Amino acid sequence: MAIVATNFKTGEPEIITDGDLSLAIRASISIPLFFQPVKREKELLVDGGMTIPVPIKPLRKMGADIVIAVNLYNYPRRSEYLKKINKTTISNESIKILLYQLSKRDMIEADVSIVPDVNKYGLTDLIKYRQKIVKIGEEATYQQLNLIKKLIK
Repeated sequence: MAIVATNFKTGEPEIITDGDLSLAIRASISIPLFFQPVKREKELLVDGGMTIPVPIKPLRKMGADIVIAVNLYNYPRRSEYLKKINKTTISNESIKILLYQLSKRDMIEADVSIVPDVNKYGLTDLIKYRQKIVKIGEEATYQQLNLIKKLIK
């Protein structure tokens, strides 16, 4: 297993393959402005999505024959949302564009791409709408099930 975090000092991805699993996971999901960076060894680590939002290359380097990738960063082009242009909107949409482009770059190398349409849900919606979000993910996975079965054979 490999968990991706981002080194806050260097801006480079950190691929964690050993050590404390809970610390690695905590580092990987430490979204700036929501969670404090995690100290691991002498480094400060934050969300791995900042550098490798869909970590296909690390899996290939570890010897994975088949990579099933889930991309949650399918950028919405919502013109009605962009009518409310302010600093917050510009900041949020800029981050979404960046994550979308990084993910699109990485998804090319996946054998199976699962892209659930969860654009209308934000980080703060995870608790309230978790069952609906999971259902969307299940449906997107089901659409790729034949391809997954074919690759496994």
